[in-house]
Amino acid sequence: MFQTQPRLGFFTRFAFVGKFLPERVVYLPVDKVFVIRVLALLMLLLRQLFDFIGYFLLA
Repeated sequence: MFQTQPRLGFFTRFAFVGKFLPERVVYLPVDKVFVIRVLALLMLLLRQLFDFIGYFLLA
């Protein structure tokens, strides 16, 4: 139970940040494809990081 708690807190914080981000991102003159690529890369890195942490928690 307590193993999933920090992950839950992280994702609530991530959603809280994501709620205010798009309003500012809209005004930035950035290519949408570039933003999508960066987001995909970030999600991939986050998934690898969580796999890494989960490996140490289970070990």
